[in-house]
Amino acid sequence: MLEKAEITPDLFQKLGVGMKKLGETTANMNVMGDVTAASTKYMNTIHSANDSLNKLAESYQATTKVINETGSTYKNMADSISVIEVGGKSYQQQLETLNKNLSALNAVYELQKKGADEHIKESENLYKGLQGMMKDLTESAVTLKIPRTDNQT
Repeated sequence: MLEKAEITPDLFQKLGVGMKKLGETTANMNVMGDVTAASTKYMNTIHSANDSLNKLAESYQATTKVINETGSTYKNMADSISVIEVGGKSYQQQLETLNKNLSALNAVYELQKKGADEHIKESENLYKGLQGMMKDLTESAVTLKIPRTDNQT
């Protein structure tokens, strides 16, 4: 019946190879999902930075318009430059705060990881100690066996 349907061992082998490749492809698709998530997060960050730059450009354009409309007196230009400077300092302060927060978060993560590593080492040492104790108990139980005499029941 298998011969009639042209189902040969070679066909089964090809089917096995195909299933293996399908499994590998599925695993690679999972990795691609992780890459896609990271790319999406990166793009969201880029869009946020672009929005900030657009707001800065709008502020600059508004300042330029004010200067052109008022006859560009020195006082008006100084005020406009002051506004830009304050905005730039604010942006810089926000970046510094973000950097500090990221550094603090990284430090916390490192402490947690160190604690987890130490806990694992301590657990391994405890487990080895328990194994040694069980071995010692087993050996002492074997050596403490008292031979039976004819009078004992």
